[in-house]
Amino acid sequence: MNNIEISKYYFELSNNSNISEIKNLFRENTTYSSSNTWLYLGVDNIIEMQYKFHSSFNKLNWFIDSIEEIRPWIMLINFTFNWIKNTWEKIIFSWKEYIVIFDKKIQHIEIK
Repeated sequence: MNNIEISKYYFELSNNSNISEIKNLFRENTTYSSSNTWLYLGVDNIIEMQYKFHSSFNKLNWFIDSIEEIRPWIMLINFTFNWIKNTWEKIIFSWKEYIVIFDKKIQHIEIK
């Protein structure tokens, strides 16, 4: 898989809440940063956060609006996220996500 395919696969796994397979895409020292969930260092901390995040929804979906490799190993994904929380609150918004891929593994994720 090339870097764009890895990024798309990460989104596909996220849409299916396949956290165990997402873990296989990360390095041991992967970092994750988001204004919603804060900053995480290490695959185990990121996976724990993702389990909690995914379990708080009845339905969630990330749709990739655009994706490009803006520099070697750095993907920029514009996406729309919609969800229905366990409280049945429905929300839709669009953000940018940067994914850094090194040697076929995700090294860093940053959501703005």
